[in-house]
Amino acid sequence: MKRAFSIYISGIFLVIVIAGCGAYLRSAEHKNEQYLHSHALFNEGRYAEAAAGFLNFVEQYPDDELADDAQYFLAYTLIYHANKDKDYGKALAQFKILLVKYPKSYWIKDAKNWVSQIEEILSLKNEVAGQKAENEKLKKDIKNLMKTDIEMEKKRKKMK
Repeated sequence: MKRAFSIYISGIFLVIVIAGCGAYLRSAEHKNEQYLHSHALFNEGRYAEAAAGFLNFVEQYPDDELADDAQYFLAYTLIYHANKDKDYGKALAQFKILLVKYPKSYWIKDAKNWVSQIEEILSLKNEVAGQKAENEKLKKDIKNLMKTDIEMEKKRKKMK
């Protein structure tokens, strides 16, 4: 009787363990599907959806073995050349998160290069914006000088 009870308990325990393993495997499969789906969206040119998918993955599974990959591709998607809505500021922030959060990632060297390049791009954009503002000021100054010159010419003609 004791032996039968022991076998019964062992059987129940085995069923619980197997069920737990199945749930874990389904969860891991779901994570991989979510990650791969974000890549598929990227490949389809659906960059906003891909970035949202990668961000969701990183937020849900920050310690997963694919989290650093998702973090990298989140940042990369934000600056991808074909992405018409690229955002250098957000991409820079995401690459910096990768550097801090996943310092042993395969993507560290690439992320450092991107950080450097993006910082240079943003610096040049700021410089261009400053030059445009200065150019507009110079245009206004030229118009004012032309008005002054015309007024001076009219006064000179009246004096003759």
